[in-house]
Amino acid sequence: AMALKSDLEEMSKFLKTIGGGVVDANQNINNVLKEVLIIKNQLRCQNSITKNIRATEIELRELNDPQIGNSTDTQGNKESPLIKKLLNGAIEVTCKRTKIIDDDTSE
Repeated sequence: AMALKSDLEEMSKFLKTIGGGVVDANQNINNVLKEVLIIKNQLRCQNSITKNIRATEIELRELNDPQIGNSTDTQGNKESPLIKKLLNGAIEVTCKRTKIIDDDTSE
């Protein structure tokens, strides 16, 4: 019984230290977990707002090819491949090419 009480006190101190969440020094895990839960909830609800979820569009000038290429840098089919790039030279992202249609054209 004494060991259990000691363990409970130690666990309470630990939880107070980390704020009761699943976190690292920069709160990264906690923030990502919150974002994933928000997205899952939106997809579950499927109301008119979430039916139009779109990927973030990134300017081409913000993207670079990885310094060391890999055979898995391009995946998917030839008509619509997914391509691995580096955002601002540091963050790995997977991109899908889009065709921007000028409103002044007949396309």
